[in-house]
Amino acid sequence: MTPVRAILFIILQSVIYGFGDPISKYAFEIVPVYSALVIRYGIAIAVLFLFAGERIIRDLKGSKIKPLILPSISIGIAYVVGNVAISLTEATTVAFLRSLAIVFTPVLAFLCYGISCSWKQIPVLLLMLVGLYLLCGVADNGISGVGAGEILAMISALTLAASLVFGKNALESTTPLGLTTVQTVVTGIITLFATFLIDGKIDFSTVDGLSLAILVYIGIACTIGGYLLQNAALGVISARTIALLQCSCPVITALFSFILLGEVLSFNGMLGCVIILICLLVQNVIKE
Repeated sequence: MTPVRAILFIILQSVIYGFGDPISKYAFEIVPVYSALVIRYGIAIAVLFLFAGERIIRDLKGSKIKPLILPSISIGIAYVVGNVAISLTEATTVAFLRSLAIVFTPVLAFLCYGISCSWKQIPVLLLMLVGLYLLCGVADNGISGVGAGEILAMISALTLAASLVFGKNALESTTPLGLTTVQTVVTGIITLFATFLIDGKIDFSTVDGLSLAILVYIGIACTIGGYLLQNAALGVISARTIALLQCSCPVITALFSFILLGEVLSFNGMLGCVIILICLLVQNVIKE
C-alpha cells in the first residue's frame, strides 16, 4: 500500500465516522447509551466471525497476542470513558479535549519508541489545535471548569493516542484484521462491564426499527470498517500523521450535521473548519 492510499483510508474513516455521529444521536435518544453500545459491538463481533472467522483464527494463531493487549484496552477505554465524559460535561468541551490526542500521539511515540517529530509539524499541530478550538464551539461556549467530565475527556484523548502508537507496534506481529478483531472483542467486553457498572442492566426494550438500523451501521461500518481502515493505514504511515488526519472528522461531522439535522456552524466554527483543512493540506506536503 502506498502512503497516498493510506491517507485516503483515514479520510474515508473520517467520512464513515462523520456520518455515523449525527445519526447516532437518534439511536442514543431511544436506546440507553451503553445498551446501544453493547448492541453495536455485539453486531460487529458477530459479523467479523461470520464472514471472516476462519481467516481471523488463522491470523491470530500466527500472531503474538501480548502486543495486541495494550492497543485493544486503550481503544476500549477511550470509547467508554469518552461517553461517560459527555454525560458529565458539555459535549463541545469533550470534543475539544479528546482532540488533544494529536498532541499526546507524538509525545507517546517519542517516550515509548524514541520516534521524534519533525519541527516542521509543530506549527501545523498548534494551528490545528486552534482550528479544533473554534470548530468544537469552545470559543463560543467556553470550557465549563475542570471537573470529572473534563478529566475523563483528557483520559479518552490519551488512550486514543495510545491505541494509535501501540497499534502500530502490534501490527509487526499480526494483521490489520487480527488487530481489529481483538480490539473489537476487548472493547465489547469493556462496554459490557461498563453497562452493568453504570446502568445496572442491559435494556433493549426501547429498540425500534430505525435505531436498530443505525446500530447496525455503526457496528459494521464504524467499528469494523473504521478499525480496519485505521489499522491498515498504521502499517504504512505514522501514528502522529493519522492523528492529524483524523482531525478531518469533526469537519465532516459538521457537514453531515448540517445536511441531516439542520445544525448550522457559527462564524468561529466555519473559521475552524477552514484552518483544519489548510493544516491537512500543509501536512500532506511535509515529509515525515
